[in-house]
Amino acid sequence: MLPPGAVRVLAAWLLHLRAGASVRDAGAPNASGPLPEAARAVLTCLDPHPRDDAALAHDMDLIDAIVAFAQSRLAQGSAR
Repeated sequence: MLPPGAVRVLAAWLLHLRAGASVRDAGAPNASGPLPEAARAVLTCLDPHPRDDAALAHDMDLIDAIVAFAQSRLAQGSAR
């Protein structure tokens, strides 16, 4: 089971980036496009070895959990 707190933080960051907030971090990932691709971009940004087969961006359980939480927040109107 994935830690729910970590999933929430990652989904919240993804939604923050998608909301068009002014981000002053030149290394911030591009989180536009479909949620699964945006989640991969966020995970790739955080991963010190993004090209490894064990990279975070290849963890479909984690991506699915981030997307599900982000979709639930969007459905609730909590994300702008």
